[in-house]
Amino acid sequence: MKIVIYPVIVLAFMPIFHASAQEAGQTKASAIKFLELTMPGSKFKFETDSNWRTRAAVRKDIQDSDDECKFKYIVDYPYSEYESTIYGKTNKYWYDAETLNRFINFGRVSEVRRSVSDVIVYYIGGDKSNKFLFSSEQTAIRVAYAMEFLRQQCDAAASTGF
Repeated sequence: MKIVIYPVIVLAFMPIFHASAQEAGQTKASAIKFLELTMPGSKFKFETDSNWRTRAAVRKDIQDSDDECKFKYIVDYPYSEYESTIYGKTNKYWYDAETLNRFINFGRVSEVRRSVSDVIVYYIGGDKSNKFLFSSEQTAIRVAYAMEFLRQQCDAAASTGF
């Protein structure tokens, strides 16, 4: 007797296996690992930065294994020059290259919002927001999902039921 498995039956159950594998891997640690892999190479902008600073690049930093609610990263700002004209007078400005160590404490994030290929992180209490710019919309969708997952998992007030 010969056993034949029809491809239609196997294909019908594939989404179930794929979904379970994805859900099983969704932890705070795996979300941080995902950010470590996808954030480098993205562009960064502080809420108060002018447009020239969007050229700053994000790169990986060493994570603290004891705090799964913090994502550490490094921002490299290039040397920049620009001109500004106010009341008919043109002034030249420059900014030296600088490197900043930064982190996102997801326990202090109030909202993660995505707009096309940008992800904006808003902080509790109206603190400054940070904007990350990605090369594709699909990457931004995945990063926003991971960040929102971390926001929910690290929300200390969630234990109140509200």
